Amino acid sequence: MQDTLLKRMLIFTCIFFALGMGVTLYFAYTKAIVIAEESDQTGGIRHSDIKQGDNLYFAREDQSKGELLIPLPETVRADDIVIENRYAEHTLHLLVKGEYGGFYETHALSGSYAHIEKGVYWSEPAGINLLLSLDRLLETEYVFSTGMLKLRLVEPTKGDQKTVVIDASCGGEDTGDEAHGIREKDVTLAVAEQVRKQFEKTDIRVILTRTDDTFLAAETRMMLANDLKADFFVGIEVSSNPENARVNGMQAFYNGTYFIPYLGGVELADLLEKGASMATGAKVNGIFAASDDKPVLKYTQIPAAVLDIGYLSNPEEAAKLSDPDYITRVSEGIAHAIRDAYQLKEQGT
Repeated sequence: MQDTLLKRMLIFTCIFFALGMGVTLYFAYTKAIVIAEESDQTGGIRHSDIKQGDNLYFAREDQSKGELLIPLPETVRADDIVIENRYAEHTLHLLVKGEYGGFYETHALSGSYAHIEKGVYWSEPAGINLLLSLDRLLETEYVFSTGMLKLRLVEPTKGDQKTVVIDASCGGEDTGDEAHGIREKDVTLAVAEQVRKQFEKTDIRVILTRTDDTFLAAETRMMLANDLKADFFVGIEVSSNPENARVNGMQAFYNGTYFIPYLGGVELADLLEKGASMATGAKVNGIFAASDDKPVLKYTQIPAAVLDIGYLSNPEEAAKLSDPDYITRVSEGIAHAIRDAYQLKEQGT
């Protein structure tokens, strides 16, 4: 009798141990990120106050289809999802608009996540934010269906996709030139964002090296364009000349040691300066081979140029560079130059 009871106790102990191990394995791929960003009021995602998010749960991995399966509330539509691939940071941001509270407390991601290192989510008035940290720069392909987002992470390929990388100078602690209460890093980001808007719903994809107040090293900015196999790299900068406040106008720079047939940095620099100056009426100062103060152009493997859009040290030009209408005109000129560059590229090939 006592042996029977001991056997039963042993069996029940094994059953409970197996169940406990099952639950442990199910959530074995829990991963966390300590830095999470808040989304802005328009539904985009931006760096803001650093805060701790909650862990995303990952079910046991299944690599058979090579897709990450992200569960969604049944009432979510495709228009309710904002996806932003921050290539330079190797992170993928998703915003699911709506009041869904702790949805991801009880719903685990599943499928293949070989390239995902960490994951976190947090809620805010705009909706639920998901932040995935990737092991390297990857492109995303996704398919939406009711209750599910299928995400595939793939290596960048050239293909037929037209791609331009726009680099807003400075960022983070590097404010760049500053005068009359205006900072270079804010002006260049505003221009970059407007350039991207110029190409919405077109066949030209615009990638920003930074989408918020983040600092990136020069080699990181340029290597992003190389890794994405972009067609062009366009840097945007602002100058200052404290010794002579009357100096004004635009100039462009190119890599003087690396030339590409048909359309290279020289031609791109010329197009950018002409396009922006014609759109704004700004003075044309010319195009120049870049020196050491333009390190971003050292790493170029594609047509690349930096456009200097004005002088903050000049009171009149500083006022213009803080005017949203003027920023829009600058971006329109840059966009026009990029379209002209593609036309020349196609003629050359």
